[in-house]
Order: sequence, then structure tokens, then C-alpha cells
Amino acid sequence: MNWRVNLPDLNTFEEVAHKYKYTKPVVSCKHRLEWDVRPIGPRSRTYERVIKVNSNKYVITNELRGDYDDGDIGVIKHAPITWTRRDGVERIQIQNTRYPYADTLRYTLLENILPQGLYFFCQNGKQYVQNNELDCTVSPAVRPDPLFLPKVRAYRHLGLNKFQSPQALALTFERHNGRGESLSRWVNVGNTYSIEAERVTVDRHAKAKMKNGIDSFWAWLLDVYDFIPVCKNPSTFDPDSFKYVRKIITELQEYTKETYAHIPRVSEGHYYVTKELLEDVLQDEKHPYRTHVAVIFMSYATQPLRSVEDVRALRKKYNAFINMCALLKKVTSKEKLVIYKGDKNG
Repeated sequence: MNWRVNLPDLNTFEEVAHKYKYTKPVVSCKHRLEWDVRPIGPRSRTYERVIKVNSNKYVITNELRGDYDDGDIGVIKHAPITWTRRDGVERIQIQNTRYPYADTLRYTLLENILPQGLYFFCQNGKQYVQNNELDCTVSPAVRPDPLFLPKVRAYRHLGLNKFQSPQALALTFERHNGRGESLSRWVNVGNTYSIEAERVTVDRHAKAKMKNGIDSFWAWLLDVYDFIPVCKNPSTFDPDSFKYVRKIITELQEYTKETYAHIPRVSEGHYYVTKELLEDVLQDEKHPYRTHVAVIFMSYATQPLRSVEDVRALRKKYNAFINMCALLKKVTSKEKLVIYKGDKNG
């Protein structure tokens, strides 16, 4: 969270309109008067500004008119926050970036400028909005979960055009523009979203054919584990271990290039241990590059062995390493965005 103490509190539509009305437009060699650039915070941050669309609609943005071919039309369409008012009800629409990657300027703005009751945060590479203004008598156990705020271009497989507005995947809240307690009661009135994670299975039939080699390599690995000079503490940097691993990688790359040059390389799997190399090492206990594969795995695992639990943790990492290098993992269903019409939390 990046707190910005120099941003105003804009908790209602009236406060946003007041901010626009009493903020003098920036005029300089880079900003014309007719562009009506009115910053919401320090005047040096001209991209963080409020735009008046009409008397019942304002937007707050972190983008400049030059970011779009159609100027402020594009800025308004892709604005992080859109305030509207109609028939005594004020509504706020929150949009993520139109790009598939992170937009830290937008995230910082949303963290600091959303009205009281709505809280934006990032978690595990995804963005969420939480409605915190709930009745204090409601148990936290039954309060609704944070609402996922997706990016349009991160989910183009849904059929969304790459230039489509984030409004297609926005979160919308509204409340009565009254006095007292009702003012802080935001209610989600738009769609909500969730992610169905990618499902991956292991080709057990193919792995069963490799079982003898996998078990044999594992038994040998435990015997030599303490004698291979690879750092096994993930919180410690050992320069000698680093040099040794780099030497092993170089030798392995040269061997792989010479031995398996005729085999097309796939992008999946491990970068240094190919499927063909792993199969040869598992089948031949005297393979000259058996230790090299062990070194690569140990640098991948960085697992000390002090207890039975450590051995179990190492075995889990070993299975994952085998599945990755041998290309045993198969995607049964890709990550999917699910759209709920209306608030799924009720």
C-alpha cells in the first residue's frame, strides 16, 4: 500500500464536483487552457486529475489525453473511477487497467482516492475491492468476500476485443445520496467476477513407466546429497556454490546441444534438463551427467535435510521436478474468468 497524504478525501459526488469547481486548471507550455487539466493532488502530477463530463458525471484518472488517439474521450472511457448521480442516487464505477500487466500508478490512485467504505488492494498478482462499510453487528464470518477486479486484455480468450473498454469488466457500487447513516452504505449493483484456476493433471501412465528409474535416482540422491557442494539453505548465498552451479550448467548446456541437437526443443519443462536427458539419466545409473542433473535439482530445491519432515519436503519437490522436466503435466482446462450477473454475494 502506497499512502499519499497529499490527496484529498473525495467521499461523495458533491465533494468530487466541489474539487473540480475550485481547482484552477493547469496552463503551461505543455497544457493548454482548453484541455481543462485540474489535478486532484499536487499540481505537478497533472496526470492525476478530475474531468467533468457533465453536471451529473465526473471521472478521476491517472492518464493524459496524449495516451489516446481520441484524447480525453479515451481517457474518460478508461478512467479508473467514474462518479455519476441520478435521482438521488450516486454511483461509482471502478475499472482496472486496460493492459494485461500491472499499472502501479493506477493502483496507487485507487488505493488512496476511493471513497470511504471501499478499499482497493492487490493480492497474488490480482486486484480486489472490499466493501468495508458494513453493519458492525454483522459477523466477519458472514461478510462478503472482496470483489475481484479483472483486466480486460488479460482475458482476451473470452472474446473481448483487445481495445475494448475496461467498463466491460468493471465493478459498480451505488448508494442513496442522503444524510446520515445511509450515506456510507455502498451496495454492489453490477457484475462480479471470479477466476477458475487452470487445472493440471499428471500423466500417470507415462510416469509409471519411469518408476524404477525415478526411485533409483531418488535413493542415490539421498546417499550423495550431503557431498554435493550446492547451498541447501534458501536464505543463504554461497558464492562458491553459485560458481559451481554455473559451471555445471555450462557443461550441461554444451552436452545437451551436442547430444540432442536433432530433437526439436519444446518451450515447456526445465530450461537445463530436457525430457530426453532426464530419461537417459534415469535409465543409466552410470550416466556421465547424472551428477549434473542432481546439481540442477538441488539448486532448484534448496532444501536442507535435518529431519524426516525435510526429507518429505524434498521428495515433494523431487516429484514436481520430475513432472516438470519429463513434461508429464497436462493442462485439462485453462484459467477462466467467470462473470456473475449481479452481485453473487447477494
